Amino acid sequence: MSATIDGGVGETVPGRDIRGSGARWVLVGIVLLGTGLILHDLGHDSLWVDEVAQIEVSSGSVGRILKDVMEVRGQPPFYWVALHFFMPFGGSEFAVRMLSAMFGVVNIVLVYKLGQALFGHREGIVAAFLMALSPLHLSHAQDARMYTAMVCFSTLSLYWLYRAMRENEPGQWLAYAGSSIVNLWNHAYAAFVFGAEVVFAGVWLAWELLGKARQSSSRGMRSKRLLAFVLSNAGIAGAWVPMLLTFRRLSTRVGLGSGGHLRNLPKSVTALVGVVKEFAGGGGPLLTAFVALMVIGVVGCLKRRKELVLLFLSCVGMPVLGFFALKTDRGFFSVRYVIFYLPLFLVFVSRGVLATGEVVACLLCRRRGVVGGSS
Repeated sequence: MSATIDGGVGETVPGRDIRGSGARWVLVGIVLLGTGLILHDLGHDSLWVDEVAQIEVSSGSVGRILKDVMEVRGQPPFYWVALHFFMPFGGSEFAVRMLSAMFGVVNIVLVYKLGQALFGHREGIVAAFLMALSPLHLSHAQDARMYTAMVCFSTLSLYWLYRAMRENEPGQWLAYAGSSIVNLWNHAYAAFVFGAEVVFAGVWLAWELLGKARQSSSRGMRSKRLLAFVLSNAGIAGAWVPMLLTFRRLSTRVGLGSGGHLRNLPKSVTALVGVVKEFAGGGGPLLTAFVALMVIGVVGCLKRRKELVLLFLSCVGMPVLGFFALKTDRGFFSVRYVIFYLPLFLVFVSRGVLATGEVVACLLCRRRGVVGGSS
């Protein structure tokens, strides 16, 4: 039994494990495919300017890294410190990019787990396959920067929050809090993930507490989940305070401020279209197909899985509102700053793929039945 935004205690739809050894080997094959693509020519390209700066700082002592990153650059320190411990393996392009590559491989497994939790094992398999082939993810998995780590911890926090909201196990809330804290200590824009998660879970809880659910869970269960939600997010917010100070330094250094202007809106919309193109792996028919499948996946949740529609809208809305609220002439920022939502995007695309396949299969069966009957 599990809670949904429609009915407090309802049918458990997602979360099935892979069925059968054949399906497990399919996932293993997808992970091996993705690993091969990530490692292929990993050290071929020369280091670019941001990678050089990353390596120069990470090659120092941990104390020096923390001082440089947090006080001078105004950035969270996790990846800089993590890369420091990879430096003994060598300073070649291949060696210094291996940390991002490892996160990239883990992300293929995590997108399967997210798809499995939200929908089921089939959606997880399709999403993992799309992740393994994603040009956007592959390019950042071959870059000695923190973006695949941001994908990793964002996906983990979304996964554990959804599990915690449905099952309300203490370990799930702790895993959600831990992955969120590391995420915020890895990149400043992980704040958009945290904000989306608070909105998503907060609305879900408010829906139940106001008695809007068709079948409300027990008062004790609602109270325990609300308490776990408050305590988890209080801990995350407390650990986030030092990162807020670093973000102030970063915003001063690059000229950011609060208060978006309407004159930035066209540039932001254009850049947002570019983000979707890179998420889909290209423009034209491919972009149209991916967006259509994503819409099918979202719309299919409207009747019985409204909490997933809320999750999707929260995750899309927070970065759009956040970036527009920043006073900057750069409009909507580069796709790498919102790459953390690539797994969720691919999961909904995967649901659209399977839903479309189910409709086509049903139509073919009916047609065969008609043809068989007439003959």
